[in-house]
Amino acid sequence: MQKPVRLPALVALLLLAGTAPARAQGDTRTSTTAAPTGTSSVAPSSEAAEAPAKVRPEDARGRIDEGIEVVDALLFVPRVVLAVPRLALYILYLPLRGLLWLQDELLVYENVIDFLYNDERTAGVVPLAYYAPGLGATFGARAFHNDVFGHGESISISARFAGRFNQAYELALADEPIGETPWVVRAKARYEDSPSLLFAGIGEQGVDSRFSEQRVLGLGRFGALYGPFELTTFGIFNHRVFGPSRRLVSGDQSIETVYPTAMLEGFDEGANTLEVGLEAVLDLRDVRGFTSRGVFARLFGGYVPRLDQYSYGHWGAEVRAFVDLYRGTRVLMFRVAMEAVEGGPDDIPFSSLPRLGGANRLRGYTLDTFRDEKAALGTIEYRYPIHDNVQGHLFVDAGRVANDYDALFGDGPTDFQFGYGGGLLIGTDDATAFRLDIAYGDGLTFFFSTDSVDAFDEWTERL
Repeated sequence: MQKPVRLPALVALLLLAGTAPARAQGDTRTSTTAAPTGTSSVAPSSEAAEAPAKVRPEDARGRIDEGIEVVDALLFVPRVVLAVPRLALYILYLPLRGLLWLQDELLVYENVIDFLYNDERTAGVVPLAYYAPGLGATFGARAFHNDVFGHGESISISARFAGRFNQAYELALADEPIGETPWVVRAKARYEDSPSLLFAGIGEQGVDSRFSEQRVLGLGRFGALYGPFELTTFGIFNHRVFGPSRRLVSGDQSIETVYPTAMLEGFDEGANTLEVGLEAVLDLRDVRGFTSRGVFARLFGGYVPRLDQYSYGHWGAEVRAFVDLYRGTRVLMFRVAMEAVEGGPDDIPFSSLPRLGGANRLRGYTLDTFRDEKAALGTIEYRYPIHDNVQGHLFVDAGRVANDYDALFGDGPTDFQFGYGGGLLIGTDDATAFRLDIAYGDGLTFFFSTDSVDAFDEWTERL
């Protein structure tokens, strides 16, 4: 049998020094060998019988060191490169580790879950919170039941106030899959009143201004699940009414004082759109929360028929790849995403143009700082464990908008907008509960969100 390749002892110590407790699935390789019944074994010599066995602590826990394998040797360079930021983050998070230790001692997390959820963990009322620069803090709550009729059907009602919204209400229904079939059904109705959204022009150069929006959203989906693959058809109706900002703080300007709103498609008369299309999702991640390896891909395409005066095509794609650097505890995440609308300049309302900026798309910039007909986004993110329910991460986001594909990619990566930062992911292997990010782009920004890093997570709500 071929022996595993071993690196020098000093290299091994560098790789293992300062590591946090590993995840179970990446650190529990066991090796047990039993002699067949009825066969004799060679008796040990008297010297061997008298010598005490050398048992290491990790062996007592069922872990046998098989040496550093070839894949570990290949990943030596990225581990060394990331050793410095990992050490800096370790020192930075020492106070947090103390709080987490206290949380474990007092069972805070378990007590909160017991308070918010029923005994079966199928229903509950949970708080909602979101903070973004330029919008302030949004608060609310969501009541849900994930097993209404005993077959996994879910229903939820939510409400949000302040910050981005004066008020927002949503009713969502889902059945995935229906009984023992692969079919999935989802529906959503939503009303929101946003008093002060950002409009900074179309393209990358513009002046910040604020406008108000009232929107009614109706969404229906029907599709099927085939293992990790899901294919759904969708229909999305949006009714939007725009106006001057109804909430200005010092330094803000209402949109009509900066831009001629008659030149913005859909602003003065409002916009009604109905988009129909297909979405395909392939999810090969090992887990959906604290992912350590795998690929997630999404592709959608839709068409807006002319209801009154607007008609255009709309498509988007996203791929995320997770690379396990060390036994599920150190992970590199790569993301590329693109969104575009296709149509004449008079056929697309300004509110339907793809946008960048915010907690999910180009961190370091205020929500919807950039908008145009085409948008591209890329991310490199390094994650490492701090606690059972907490991961730290460092990231670089890069994005750009343009009115055509040549302008979007023709000048190379130097003309992209960049955001740099780090933060915390709080959750479990099953799901991410919320995220804290500090990022620098056109200024230092802080984001607190219950959303994931998906560029198109609930993308239908952004239409």
